[in-house]
Amino acid sequence: MTDRRIYFPLWQAGLFNQVMSLEVAVGLCHLLRREVILTSRPRRIASSFRPSGHPHHAWLMNAHHPALEDLLHWPHQSLFHQIHEELPRHEFQRCQKAGIAGGYIIDTEIQSASREEFADGRRELIIDPDRDLLCRNTLSWYSRYFCGRSIALDHVLSRVKFHRCYTDLAERISSSLGSFNAAHIRLADFPEKICALQQEQVEQGIALLQQEGKPIIIATDEPAHPFIVHLTPHHSLIENLILDQFHEEFRRLPFHDSTVLGLITSLVLSHASDFIGTQGSTFSGYIHRQLHQKHRCRWRFFSSPQGLQYPEHSVSWTHSPTRREFRNWWQEWPECRLTSQSPGPEISGEAAVAAFQEACGNGEQDGLLAAP
Repeated sequence: MTDRRIYFPLWQAGLFNQVMSLEVAVGLCHLLRREVILTSRPRRIASSFRPSGHPHHAWLMNAHHPALEDLLHWPHQSLFHQIHEELPRHEFQRCQKAGIAGGYIIDTEIQSASREEFADGRRELIIDPDRDLLCRNTLSWYSRYFCGRSIALDHVLSRVKFHRCYTDLAERISSSLGSFNAAHIRLADFPEKICALQQEQVEQGIALLQQEGKPIIIATDEPAHPFIVHLTPHHSLIENLILDQFHEEFRRLPFHDSTVLGLITSLVLSHASDFIGTQGSTFSGYIHRQLHQKHRCRWRFFSSPQGLQYPEHSVSWTHSPTRREFRNWWQEWPECRLTSQSPGPEISGEAAVAAFQEACGNGEQDGLLAAP
């Protein structure tokens, strides 16, 4: 293993923003065979949850709050370390600087035309092997950052997973619903100049989902908003379903605050037959990704309720109307689908770390990180 490091500040915002940022760090760890130093200070995961007067909201808002590692695990976690102080100035100056939001990195070579389309005006990261790497502006979907992903990289990314206790509860809840459609209506903390849903858009999107005759489950950050109050006599709010029908199971989770309620909500909606989300929301983006992995994502948004269409033989964002500076997070992209083929047997625990260090120390190009 190289003695060079990756200094990486996780994006400090909502849960799925942090997950996106972590996935990029995991991918860089895999490609560069370096130890990752998380330089952002640990803090509570931000939540956009707004109480709606449910009887259980008092303990929900006052529950103990999880850190990211309390909710999910990732490959080679022992190679990730946290520092709580500022990086010394002399170390900062010696590092190679890399803006994640304004760049990309190549895993395997692709045709120059496709590479130019993928770049989308961004700068390729060329690694200096003799310097530590200091990452900045780390909010990006892996689909936008890693160009020409290999099966090995896809396998590593696929192992960034939420702990079983959370996914198991979500599966039990979704099974109890049978076949259902779902909507995520983001209303709270969007500046109006970026995105502002109109009631007509919401009603049109919900009406489209109703055509199949399946029950519609709604997730929102503003359950008391007039848009939502208008809909709830006819459709179910997922938070009420969880807190009413699965209250005991939810309380038995290791963490059960508003962030975890949002996590369970996302995991449940990822089992929907059809889904419509809000552009600009990484919460919606994560659900679209899970559905796309199952080959049943129609890329519906309230701004495009019929679903976005993407070209088959070019990069998805090539002709997107989305402003370039928003494309790293505004929505997930079809490039997010991970190849399902595993490049080799998994190794875990101390054996994984030992094998990783041995493979890198011997200069092997196909060691643990290439085939975890």
